[in-house]
Amino acid sequence: MKLSKALVTAFLATSTSLWAQETEKVFNLKEAVVTAQGREEKMLDVPITMSLLSGEFLKLTNTEDLQSLSDFVPGLNIRIQTPNRPSFVIRGLTSDEVSPAAQPRVSTYFNNAPISRASMAKSNLFDMERVEVVKGPQGTLFGRGAQIGGINFITKKPTSEFGGFIGVGLGNYGMKEVEGVMNIPVVANKLMIRTGGNYTYRDGYVENLSGGKHLGDLNTANARFSLRYLPVSHFRIDLVVDYQNDNNSGTPFMSKRFRGDPFSFKVSFDPGEEFYNKRSLLGTMLDMSYYINDNSYISSLTSYHGNKTDSRWDGDGTVASAIAMSEYVTANQFTQELRYNFTQNRLKGFAGGSYWREDVKHKYGFYPNEQYLAYLLFDMFPGMEGMSNYMILPNGQPNPMTALDPQLTGQPYPVPLPGEGARQEMKENTAVNSSYDLFGDLSYSLTDQFILTAGLRGAWESIKVTDMVEAVSGSAPSMLGMLVQQPSPNFLFTISPYKELSKTYFSTTWRANLKYLLNNQSMLFAGYSKGRRP
Repeated sequence: MKLSKALVTAFLATSTSLWAQETEKVFNLKEAVVTAQGREEKMLDVPITMSLLSGEFLKLTNTEDLQSLSDFVPGLNIRIQTPNRPSFVIRGLTSDEVSPAAQPRVSTYFNNAPISRASMAKSNLFDMERVEVVKGPQGTLFGRGAQIGGINFITKKPTSEFGGFIGVGLGNYGMKEVEGVMNIPVVANKLMIRTGGNYTYRDGYVENLSGGKHLGDLNTANARFSLRYLPVSHFRIDLVVDYQNDNNSGTPFMSKRFRGDPFSFKVSFDPGEEFYNKRSLLGTMLDMSYYINDNSYISSLTSYHGNKTDSRWDGDGTVASAIAMSEYVTANQFTQELRYNFTQNRLKGFAGGSYWREDVKHKYGFYPNEQYLAYLLFDMFPGMEGMSNYMILPNGQPNPMTALDPQLTGQPYPVPLPGEGARQEMKENTAVNSSYDLFGDLSYSLTDQFILTAGLRGAWESIKVTDMVEAVSGSAPSMLGMLVQQPSPNFLFTISPYKELSKTYFSTTWRANLKYLLNNQSMLFAGYSKGRRP
């Protein structure tokens, strides 16, 4: 939802003329520097279909959330129904995935480190240097998915100048925002730190007619600490620690079938229920570069990212408590990459290796009230279409079905259906995903205008997945479950013992590009690349 916001910013130790010079760079493509190919270079030198949004551009356009990026990047669509599961779409292909063993088709990166799980994706564009969006298969360069493309969020690093800013924002729906950054050169041209935070609050814009808190609100806090250390002239160390916490009300899922107009911003959810979306993110990145000479350097990238999400929502979107759902996810990722970059006459490129590991745990909860769920189930049976129309009475009140007809169950008496709070089902999945990668990429200038680029990546990957569904202690047996499967205490998640599956495999991706420089401001290129989804 678009918000009108007034922003007042106080700059400390800054210069109007310097700010104007920096602003001009937003519109000067020759000055745009990217790291899409693993090294800093001008955007026009990169033979990849990509878009770049600089930090200055994000500031001028007041772009502070993921969803707003879609307004400026052709072919990119970001949908955020909840902060726990943003959806990234590039060229019409989505990244939606809930399995702990699977990786998205569109991968996200934070300061060049993979965070290839949607629940870890950066959502608050606070104090950013730039956002790079690459399109097409990019597994050779990025690894870890990027089958359709990738989005790289680069934060601002400390500089040798003392300064900062404080910003206060106000908007509709009671929106309040406070943001501040300080850049401090602790030791001139040797040790610098940059620290800041952002807090955003906005009331929900979807009214729950059943009472309770409005849905669709914002309550986000973000803090970041960055350090740059230059112990000697040819050695650079960058450390970034980023934390974000979201504590929002429930997902405003609106059922057009039962509610009428889904754009009325009014819903009727289960009375007395609390729905919420909670998430915490912690990201740590250590980037070290040792410059052997003017033409070559070695870099090391170490990162750790962890997150926890906790959600509960109304799965049917009606005042009848037919389906209530919950999801709890913990995920931890570790990455270590070593890379050698070089330039030699007409040849330049890089080679290296990396290790990546992810530990994920998903726990799903299903809390049905079978006295209402029965209507939705019978609606799918031939000859019983339209049964769900009786779940809600014309006056808007729920209409429980307290027992099953003997003709359906084969019993000589009506079979009672368990009511609200009597049924619980839990399903737990875990995964340990890991990968060892070796990669290399070369660019050779055939002439002053023709440049050929080729790259190859090999990955040895391992996946171990577990699955378990247990009967919840004290939960009433499912009567509806007996109609659709063998007699079972569960309806949605069939009881199953602890199961484990492991698999290892080797895969390769590659790319080849031919670039023709028309002049200093434009080029033509053609390329072929292979992507894969782990």
